[in-house]
Amino acid sequence: MKLHSHAHAALGLALAGLMLAPSGARACSMCHCSDPVYRLVQNQFGLSAIRLSLEMDQYAKDQVAEGFPSGRETETENRVTLAAAWSPLPALRLVAGVPLVARTIQDPGGTNMMKGFSDPDLIAQYAIFRSSGERPQWIAVTGGVKTSWGQNDRQLDGVRADEHLQPGTGAVTGSAGLAYSLEQSRLTHWYTSAQGRWSGRNASGYHYGNALVAVASCQRGLASWLSAAAELNFRVTDKDDNAGVLDPNTGGSVLYITPRVNLAFGGPMALQLGAQIPIVQNLYGDQNEHTNFLTGLVIAL
Repeated sequence: MKLHSHAHAALGLALAGLMLAPSGARACSMCHCSDPVYRLVQNQFGLSAIRLSLEMDQYAKDQVAEGFPSGRETETENRVTLAAAWSPLPALRLVAGVPLVARTIQDPGGTNMMKGFSDPDLIAQYAIFRSSGERPQWIAVTGGVKTSWGQNDRQLDGVRADEHLQPGTGAVTGSAGLAYSLEQSRLTHWYTSAQGRWSGRNASGYHYGNALVAVASCQRGLASWLSAAAELNFRVTDKDDNAGVLDPNTGGSVLYITPRVNLAFGGPMALQLGAQIPIVQNLYGDQNEHTNFLTGLVIAL
């Protein structure tokens, strides 16, 4: 198969992902824009039965401060996620992640911070097409559930804390999508995926906006211990709904460019370092996405 045929397949995948997208468009207050399966497992199906990772990420944005129209509100999230991937069958991957977060909101009225467990992820990816040979490739369907098990009823000074300080969402989020992978050569690997995310409403009546997330990546080996990748990460989401009232400063679309390096330490361990840099933002209301920093320590067993 020629390379342009692979490009057509990737384009078709992206279009199929768009068909899965929720109606409307927005970005949730701290909605992540990456593919958790790709971060943990980047190779062909069946090559490594178990992978573990410790991911340490930082996300940030700012917007007009509620109650302070002339001031700014900055939201920062530091997130540590323990993740694991298991392949019980050559065409099946199961991925789980348990995150611990520290969220800070700073506005002209002061600074509030809250730490706790966020919503664990459960994801399954199944290859519906695989080919070997000089250019191995596969197409897979992905389905996932972000559970409501994270902490969402925390209080500050005897009052329930702001929704965006809560470590968890308090609601179940489902996701579905497609992914495509191509090893163009021993050194060059292409990957693209698109998935829709549909959020539930928590006990306080808050509904984080539904989202479409897409990733396109090219990774290139530079040495036996070093590889580099360039990614495009795209997200479009609906506005948050607070008990029937839409939050005007949530939602929209953002496109990031994400340079990333992978450092192999020898044996099964590797370090991933990356930064998501927003290059195009079309967000509702008065808000700005900042550069996010992504770090991961991966162990293949």
